[in-house]
Amino acid sequence: MVDVVPLRKHPPVGDIIGQLRQMANWIESGEVEARSALFIIPSDGDWPEVYGWGEHLGDYGNIAICEITKTWFINNLVAR
Repeated sequence: MVDVVPLRKHPPVGDIIGQLRQMANWIESGEVEARSALFIIPSDGDWPEVYGWGEHLGDYGNIAICEITKTWFINNLVAR
């Protein structure tokens, strides 16, 4: 009998469903705290699809979260 050794502990980044399941497990276990969540799916040539769960932050709150996230990306990923 051959023992199969998993090569990775987590699903690959391209496995969106697996990544979402992993995040759900982390939230359920308390490893990640989440009172609300936004899920954004880009659409070519159209507006993105946006889904939200949990505590509703309101339109301005959702916009603020997107702006804070954009600022994080700029500060952490853009070459200076």
